[in-house]
Amino acid sequence: LFTAFVVMVSVGLVGVQYPDYASRLGATPDTSQAFHAGLREGDRVVEVGGRPVKSWIEIFTQSERQPKNRPLPVLVQRGAALLSITLPAERREPVLASLRRPSDPPVVGVVVTGMPAYKAGLKGGDLILAVNGKSVLVWEELPAALQGQTDTPVRLRVRRGGQDFDLTVTPMSSGEGAAGGRIGIEAPRHGVYIERHNLIESVDMGFRATGALVVNVYAGMWLTVSRPLYYREYLGGPLFIAQAASQQAQRGLDSYLQFLAMINIAIMAFNLLPIPILDGGHIVLALLEAVRRQAISARGYLRFQKVGLVVVGALFILIVANDPLRWLQRQRALGRAPQVETVAPSPP
Repeated sequence: LFTAFVVMVSVGLVGVQYPDYASRLGATPDTSQAFHAGLREGDRVVEVGGRPVKSWIEIFTQSERQPKNRPLPVLVQRGAALLSITLPAERREPVLASLRRPSDPPVVGVVVTGMPAYKAGLKGGDLILAVNGKSVLVWEELPAALQGQTDTPVRLRVRRGGQDFDLTVTPMSSGEGAAGGRIGIEAPRHGVYIERHNLIESVDMGFRATGALVVNVYAGMWLTVSRPLYYREYLGGPLFIAQAASQQAQRGLDSYLQFLAMINIAIMAFNLLPIPILDGGHIVLALLEAVRRQAISARGYLRFQKVGLVVVGALFILIVANDPLRWLQRQRALGRAPQVETVAPSPP
């Protein structure tokens, strides 16, 4: 647990990465606060409060640095012209809240290892054209199209390398009480915004983030125990951990460090399970001896340990066996998809 805390503190020091985009405005309906303030779709925000901005998140971070009781000057580029727009102090927050960035096309950026999309054969760069026959034009339409489809096979129309074909994916539950299904895909990253913290802020963030990880790990373990037949196929062994670690490292150092912290907490949580031969089993045994006020016999202790060995061995086999089965399932799905031929460039 302490190791996870130290890792999370280091995440704050090295910087947390957030997906970022160009500072260009998307749809601006004539009923929005942004439209009434003089902003239009396609405008590129150049300055906020007299300070230059180069990305979408910087629009809001620069705004936060300006006094809230004063008008906020905003410089935008519209075509070849530069326009200065002043947001009154009382309208500043509503206008900023109404800003929308341009929508992304439904192109798959990342396929999360082990998730339904991974097993169904989706790949980075795939363009999703339709969900169950209903056209999808922008990325934001995908969650709505998958709403209410948990545990139900969904037919995706996909374009890969100029060829259109169908894939079937079954969204998994997002957790107890969640209505939407997850298939495990992310949009491509256009850029990243790095937020760094000082030591005091990082320590505070480390406490909160470590606590959140502990809650998430135990919540995941509870889901696995309460619905073992459903969640067992999402358990992973060494191969899965290596693939997931590689994927997190590609996202950035902060994601990789957070993954390491989660693995540390997962190991701690597993070790504290009340299963013989684990520390949690020894704690249970010590409590039983304290209640009985009598030490367990050597024969009883040996039986206790044998039960634990069988349970842990069965779990180990189940988890390790999932890795090659998951990989084979993905390879079969990729084999059913049309093969995209790569043409070598002609020599000069």
